[in-house]
Amino acid sequence: MESTHDSMRSAIQWRKWRSLQRDNYPSAAAYIAAYRKQFDNVHRRRQGPSCFVAHWTLMKELEDELPEARCAIGYLNLHQDPEGLNHDTFVAHCDHMITKSNNPDLVFSNDSRGKERDAPCPRPRGSSSKRQRC
Repeated sequence: MESTHDSMRSAIQWRKWRSLQRDNYPSAAAYIAAYRKQFDNVHRRRQGPSCFVAHWTLMKELEDELPEARCAIGYLNLHQDPEGLNHDTFVAHCDHMITKSNNPDLVFSNDSRGKERDAPCPRPRGSSSKRQRC
C-alpha cells in the first residue's frame, strides 16, 4: 500500500504534469523533453496509470503538429492497459520525436502534416528486424 508521503509526492508530480504549458517551451523538442522528464519521475515511483494518461494527452495534443507523435499514439493504442506500457519503448518514441522535432520545419507547424511520414518508428525489443513505418 502506498504511504501518505508517496501519495503526496504522486500528487505533486501530477500537478507538475498538468501545469506544463506548451507556450513556455521554445520548441516541440523542449516540450517533449519536459514531459519525458516527468514520465521518468513517475515511472521511478511505479505510477503506471498516471504515465499513461499524461502521455496520451501529450501525444494527442501534438498529433497534428508533429507527425512523429502518430507513432507513439499507435503504440499507446496497443496498450490501453497502463500496466502494459513499456517504459523503454515509450522513451524510444520520445527520443525519436525529440530528434525529429529539432528539424525547424517540424517544430509546431500545422503545415508539417504528412512530412517525414515514412520515418521509421521505434519498436519494442524483440520485434522483427524490419523497420516499422509510421
